[in-house]
Amino acid sequence: MKDSLGFEAELLLADEDDIKHALEGNRDLVRCVLEGADLNGRSFQFCDFRYANIKKTKFQKCDLSSCNFSDAETAHSDFSHAVLDGSKFTGSLFGIRFNNASLKGVSFKGLFHRCDFTNANLTDADFSGSRIGEGCNFSGALVGPKTNFHGVGALRPYSKLPIFKNYHYERGVFHRLGTESSDDNMRTLSLHAIDALDIAIRQIRMHQDKNDRTSMIGHNNPPDEFTISDSDCAEDIKHLEETNDNISTRSVRPDMLKVSVQILSKYLTTSLRWIAYKADAFADEFVKKAGATLASKTMLVSAALYFSDAMTGAIQAIQKLLSSLPI
Repeated sequence: MKDSLGFEAELLLADEDDIKHALEGNRDLVRCVLEGADLNGRSFQFCDFRYANIKKTKFQKCDLSSCNFSDAETAHSDFSHAVLDGSKFTGSLFGIRFNNASLKGVSFKGLFHRCDFTNANLTDADFSGSRIGEGCNFSGALVGPKTNFHGVGALRPYSKLPIFKNYHYERGVFHRLGTESSDDNMRTLSLHAIDALDIAIRQIRMHQDKNDRTSMIGHNNPPDEFTISDSDCAEDIKHLEETNDNISTRSVRPDMLKVSVQILSKYLTTSLRWIAYKADAFADEFVKKAGATLASKTMLVSAALYFSDAMTGAIQAIQKLLSSLPI
């Protein structure tokens, strides 16, 4: 079976005790390892999947109403034809299948990349403040008057889709038609900057943590070849957190925003250099071994892409906020 990059996916098994724990009807599934498990057709209503590893897990036709997937590792999980009404997702969402799923009233707060919402029911779903990256498919998705894309950051091609017909697209952000005053615009840009900074800070903090680096590598985490020191990370995180607090209190200081952009640009440059440096070796490995050891390398490249995307998103969000400030 191939992943969304076209490479053979590495076979990783879930923890048998965690699978048993889930199948026995326990609702506390925090940090459970269910990676790759086939749970199709089961019922998991009101379950707590926070921080769980559900990468490549099959949830087809499951009842997952009112579940909490905040900060779960969800890459390539399959929720097709599932019922997720009233559930919650946060963090980076990569390669997830939501096709034909019921997502009524679901709260999404995060970064979407290559997710499939084909024919999904998005009635009353809340995407506000999220970011929609490349490769997401909304063909045939059903939306209603209360489906909320206000303040969503997205690439310009998405603005042509029917589901966004009640929004205008400006500076990379969707705004609901007829609702945006000057104060509302500032509030939206501020919230978007806060969300983007939260994601960037979490990524940098993961990079800083070297105590358990091997287990941290994954689609949500930067690879350990990055070379920015722990002390620099700590100082940078402190400034970014202060900037976030500053934006939250609506006493926005342009000088702090500009320094934050410089900090994030440093991390972005580092990640892009890593990607450029590794690209040839990565391609050569694919030619030589045709997927035999490629899965782990694929995860590293995906991690670097996610890391750079998070930095780019935060930079863009801050720059948009800066451009909206009175001179």
